[in-house]
Amino acid sequence: MDYTHESPVIYTPEQLFKPVLYKNYERNLRFDKECQNQILTTIPSGRYSCQMKTQSLSQKTIVLIGASGGLGGAMAEKLAQTGARLVLAGRNQEALTKLSGRLFGDHITASVDLTQPESIDALCSLALDHYGRVDAVIDVAGMDIRKPFLQHTPEELARVVNLNLVAAMQVTRVFLPVMKKQGGGQIVLVGGFGNGRIVFPYFTADVTARAGLATFVQTLNLELTLEKIPVTVTFFSPEPAYTEAESPYFELWKSIDTAIAPVERVARDMVATLEQRKETHIMGGFSTRLYGIINDLFPSFFGRVFMALYGTKIKNYLGRDVDESGRFNPNAKESVAGRQPGGSA
Repeated sequence: MDYTHESPVIYTPEQLFKPVLYKNYERNLRFDKECQNQILTTIPSGRYSCQMKTQSLSQKTIVLIGASGGLGGAMAEKLAQTGARLVLAGRNQEALTKLSGRLFGDHITASVDLTQPESIDALCSLALDHYGRVDAVIDVAGMDIRKPFLQHTPEELARVVNLNLVAAMQVTRVFLPVMKKQGGGQIVLVGGFGNGRIVFPYFTADVTARAGLATFVQTLNLELTLEKIPVTVTFFSPEPAYTEAESPYFELWKSIDTAIAPVERVARDMVATLEQRKETHIMGGFSTRLYGIINDLFPSFFGRVFMALYGTKIKNYLGRDVDESGRFNPNAKESVAGRQPGGSA
């Protein structure tokens, strides 16, 4: 019997992954058109549905930390439409006043500094004094510094870790006893980069803090289950969105085939996450979830694929040279942004 031997087909990482990315990007565009005027919800698989009914947030008291940022403002507007009672908190009082002026429904504003634990305590007391309970807390405040790790100062490293990780833990520490006492609640902590453990060069300090946040949420939920405390702590990962803070990086995201989401879609996903009390919500579609799984199971392989696809583009956009001693050039331009994936407080 004769056999015909063919040369094996060898695919590059780009050939393997780009079809998935483009398919997901097109799905997002189709979804926006289909669901523009409908209520968005998500089902447990993470896929989207325009018809599924969910639990109402009407008259629920929700504390939104970081409401003065681009994502926070969009979330406030969408939550107000549900009939929720809102405590809008942030550092920029002028932005909060403007936001309050364009919202309808029951809401108050409050100043908060997440680097000061006593400020978080005061925010909790204000919410309880005004509304009597807290059904949910959303912490969308955060920041990142996008530049080579060797150019970070000790102060910058402390700022990123304190605001993106330690402050989120402090928020949880303050509001969790209140929810335990009242018999239920949800705390949503906004992270980034898929499941929180996806690597991203030149975001080193930020991705490290986000990984800690994702692990904190997973571990604490196990502890709450063992203690039979009916509170859900949620890790919410948004897509890059059209905000002023993120605008300098639109070109970068497009160059690495990452769709930029309207802030309204991020806000709709947040509402759906609250309505369903999900422990994890990852935006970005199938490709983002796939990246997270591959990175968890095969980190070295994921790193090689990621670098082959995007390494040069990311370095050209965010990388800066350091001298032979490893010291950074004081004239180098650093990239600083609010939580986006994230927003400013």
